[in-house]
This record gives sequence, structure tokens and C-alpha cells, in this order.
Amino acid sequence: MSDIESSADIVVITIIPKLERQAILKEFSSKWPAANKRDLPGSTTLLEINTSKNWRPRIAVRAIYEAGNLACAIETTNMLSRFNPRFAFLCGIAGNMNHDKRQLGDVVVSGSYAYKSFTRMSSGKKLESTMPNGPVISRKMFDRASDYFASNFIDFSGSDVRQFLGDCSLPRESESEVGKIFCWDLVLDCDETRRELVASDREYRAVEMEMYGFLRALQAFSDLRRHPIDGLVFRGLSDPASGKSNSDHGKTNWRGYAARNAARCLASFINDLSEDDCMDLNF
Repeated sequence: MSDIESSADIVVITIIPKLERQAILKEFSSKWPAANKRDLPGSTTLLEINTSKNWRPRIAVRAIYEAGNLACAIETTNMLSRFNPRFAFLCGIAGNMNHDKRQLGDVVVSGSYAYKSFTRMSSGKKLESTMPNGPVISRKMFDRASDYFASNFIDFSGSDVRQFLGDCSLPRESESEVGKIFCWDLVLDCDETRRELVASDREYRAVEMEMYGFLRALQAFSDLRRHPIDGLVFRGLSDPASGKSNSDHGKTNWRGYAARNAARCLASFINDLSEDDCMDLNF
């Protein structure tokens, strides 16, 4: 492998090849139609783009095929070791935690998160858990994302919306928000549990299964290599996380629409990055 193919300024991790990775590559091609793109071993695509700030980063995109924090930590570490990037982003779909604040199709960008770990099965089949402290989003990256999404409107319209939504009409236009994500190692498909979790923290916006492992990998790699890496998580809300009775039973392609919206937010954010951001973030 050449030096060019073994280095990238940005790595993008996702899980589902034919949904999330496909949406990312499609949005990237739309944002940067002149990008130089080539496929590499390991189901990885490398793009060379030119952002609106005249930065020319290389972006490596990989779908890791397996959900969960452990798989994400392992594969993120592999990508960091392989490409030695400046930034890393996790992008894909998630469940909608707070139905009063967010709707399907909205995008949550990680401002903060909480991770719940199950630690013991005690007598009476009681499943015990803890919420350990973990890596945090750097203040500089949090401020950069908050400023960007507060001052920039992400246009989620397009000719493909009807292909995703069919005859379904949204209560309002889809939105993006820098918010709090709840992470654990389970698929949440129970409205009672969702309500209990939201009652414990009204700031929760999305629920997913990879963010903790992703950030752990970034922290471990940064500590080992003494090479700081900043990252964010982009999650499109694709399901109500509250059971099949509260869904539309597959009549609407919410997964495709949410994956597309998350990818669009990611592309917009990357397009605003410059060499100065690398300097500001201690690279």
C-alpha cells in the first residue's frame, strides 16, 4: 500500500454497509462531485476532497458490519492505526429517546453522552448496572460543533425525500441538534424503558450502541501515540425506540431517511473544516 493510501486526515466509521455507508458515500459525492475516490482493501473507500475553506483532506470511510461498543472499539482502533488521522467521526442511525423534543429524521450530534454498563446478574435474576465515567468530547470540538450547527441551516430537502417517506408528512422540517446521547449494549425497543430513561435525564435525545466504544478507542490511541484525535458522533433518528406498536410497521423508510440526514450533517460539518481547525485542536 502506498503512503497516500495508508494515511488520511479524517476517518469515518459506520456500521451498516448498504444503509449507512452507502448514504455517506452518496452525500459525499453530492457535496464534492470532483472528489478523487478509490476503493481500498478492507471495505474502505478513500476520498480526496477540497473543503469550502480550501483544505484538502483525505477521508477514509469504512463500515464495520457488526454493531456494539466492543466491535466499534476494535474496528475504530484498526482504522486509527491504519490511517493515523486528525479527526474521526462515527455516523449512522439511532433510536429517538425524547419524543417531546425530537422526531424521526432529526439528527443529533454528540455534545455529551452517558453509558450504561451491565455488570452482574445477582440472585432473583436481578440485572445490576453502572454508569461509568468515560472519555469526553473535547471542549474545543464541542464548541466547534455547537457554533456550526447553531449558525448554519442544514437543508434536508431534496427530490429523494418522497422516495424515503412516501405519503408520510412530517410534523415539521427535519432539524439537527448538538445534544446528549444515551449509549449501552442493547437494542431499545420498549416504551416503558424508554420513558424511564428519559425521566432520569430529560437531556437524552438518541439511544445507540457504539459511541462509548468509539470514544474509548480515540482516547486509548491518543494516549498511546501521544497523537491527539478529536471526534464527534452523528446520529439520524430512525425509530421510536419504543416497540413495534409505536412504529408504522415499515411503511416508511425511516432508516434510509435518517442515515441520509446524518450523512448530510457530517458532510456539511467536514466541508466547513480548515487547516486552522487542526491547529486550534492541537494538531
